[in-house]
Amino acid sequence: MDYMTISIAIALSSLGLAMIYSATRSFSTDKFIIVQSVAFVISIAAMFVLAAFDFRFYSKMWKVIIAATAVALVGTLVIGYSMGGNKSWIAIGPVNIQTSEIAKITFSITFATHLYSVKDRLSKVKTMLGIWIHMGLIVGLVLLQGDMGSALVFIFMSVCMMFAAGVKIRYFIFMALVVISITPVLWIHLLKEYQRSRILVGFNPQLDPQGYGFQPLQSLYAIQSGGLFGLGYMDGVRSQSNTLLPAKHTDFIFGIIGEELGFVGAMAVVLLLAAMAIRILYIALHVQSDAGSIMCVGIFAMIMFQMCENIGMCLATLPV
Repeated sequence: MDYMTISIAIALSSLGLAMIYSATRSFSTDKFIIVQSVAFVISIAAMFVLAAFDFRFYSKMWKVIIAATAVALVGTLVIGYSMGGNKSWIAIGPVNIQTSEIAKITFSITFATHLYSVKDRLSKVKTMLGIWIHMGLIVGLVLLQGDMGSALVFIFMSVCMMFAAGVKIRYFIFMALVVISITPVLWIHLLKEYQRSRILVGFNPQLDPQGYGFQPLQSLYAIQSGGLFGLGYMDGVRSQSNTLLPAKHTDFIFGIIGEELGFVGAMAVVLLLAAMAIRILYIALHVQSDAGSIMCVGIFAMIMFQMCENIGMCLATLPV
């Protein structure tokens, strides 16, 4: 095991627990901190179990894993429920699971193994079609759930992993041209009205300050009010209010960190996330297996994109 990566993950998770506790103090339930704490303990146990097997064990099962992933995503469309406009959640007892989050991990395994298995034929169009179908299957199912944010994560992961695998530049140019050409069609026919509004307002929240721009603006105000050292742990105005910042304990937790811990605390989170991503990229460059290296690049891309995406929306500079 790489103890530096584990230490960073535990530090981030511990800080996350502390901030969720603060953000949910004004609620009439301890459900959120209990669920997060239990998940933290389970994740530590799961890490040891998963690490007991060589990653090649999972690589050998990549076709089974991608099939199971597709079934889980389709099942979410059938029996799942909507939250925030996205039908991407399944309720298992008192716990809600977002299947696309699990898919990010399984996708890093299956896509890396697929790329490695055809590494000698990456210059052929037929090979690339198979890779694009693999990517498109998962991205398409996530888009059907209405979760554009997660779909963008999968696309970024795919591009980075393909680059790491040695896919020719001409294919990236082709992909870019396809995306540019179909964007108007997607905007008009695929995206729902609320999604278009989210994107437009995301780059300029003042267009709808009481609607779609309300959350990012309140998050920005929270971060601004924190100053250099913050208002103090559990002393934030918006962190202790149930109305000023919706989703303060989930999507907009970074706003609470900025308000209570200030610039120093916010930068500590950014540096810890960056340190984890850089460490994973370091491992990717030094691991003995090409497939393992591509997997690491996928996880690196996932962390980096999500970090920029989430912090950007909390700073009211990127769409929610």
